[in-house]
Amino acid sequence: MKNRPLLFALATHCVKLGRAFGIDIRVHWTFWILPLVFAITYAPLGPQVAGTMVGFVVALYACVVLHEYGHALTARAFGVRTRDIILTPLGGIARLEMMPERPLHEILIALAGPAVSLMIFFGLMVLMLAGFPNAIAHAKPLSPEHGISSLSEFLLCLMIGNLGIALFNMLPAFPSDGGRVLRGVLQLFVSRLRATEVAVYLGAVVALGLAIIGLINQAPQVPLIAVLFAFVGQMELWMVRRQSEMAGRIWSESRDVMPEERHTFPPPEPNFTGYAWDPHEAIWVEWRSGLPVRRCRTHGW
Repeated sequence: MKNRPLLFALATHCVKLGRAFGIDIRVHWTFWILPLVFAITYAPLGPQVAGTMVGFVVALYACVVLHEYGHALTARAFGVRTRDIILTPLGGIARLEMMPERPLHEILIALAGPAVSLMIFFGLMVLMLAGFPNAIAHAKPLSPEHGISSLSEFLLCLMIGNLGIALFNMLPAFPSDGGRVLRGVLQLFVSRLRATEVAVYLGAVVALGLAIIGLINQAPQVPLIAVLFAFVGQMELWMVRRQSEMAGRIWSESRDVMPEERHTFPPPEPNFTGYAWDPHEAIWVEWRSGLPVRRCRTHGW
């Protein structure tokens, strides 16, 4: 039990990379495994090719960040704040403070990310057709025997990567974007709990199919993603069931205010200690000696 805080800190450790639109971009420590693997895999082709492949990973993840900002900024338009965006070897995560309960809002937020990826894809396609019209016809698949050796190949791989991100995220494997769209559509006809159950169970079937395909094609990261989908889907189903059980009751939730969030809460008075109502966020904020330390929200009134 003594090691639990240390293990938890290790599992959740992230480094702040930057901040845009009031949202922090964080990198999970495991992310660095990905460029390291690319560098080692393509090292036999020479330092230039290996460096180019690492640069490709960085460029692709820059597109992933834009994908996640599509979710975050659309959520903001519906009054849902985003805690931060976290990059991991398996992709990006925009951590919304809460999931929208209106089906249309969830559908639009889920579609925003793939829409950004498709915009990048079509933008790169126009650039390729204008500057490198013959590159697509002579494209070679990436392999340890053949890396990226020219600007046209770099842009082409980035273009295909964004298309892959959009299509993969639209798989109906909850909690992927496609799974959330499915739940939003189902929620137009059935309860949120029933819609979540259908989306999660269908997502588990899709995840199992992905795992089998990954094992057959010797792509170990695909079964890992499939297991993650199934686990997160079950966690969210548990949460929705809990919310359904609490319907009609008064209950509350709270979390600590992160240091980088403190500037967003104006103090009621200097060195204030106590609770103050924030009408903009519709929450109670706990203050200690002029610093906001905890956010509290009450449901069921």
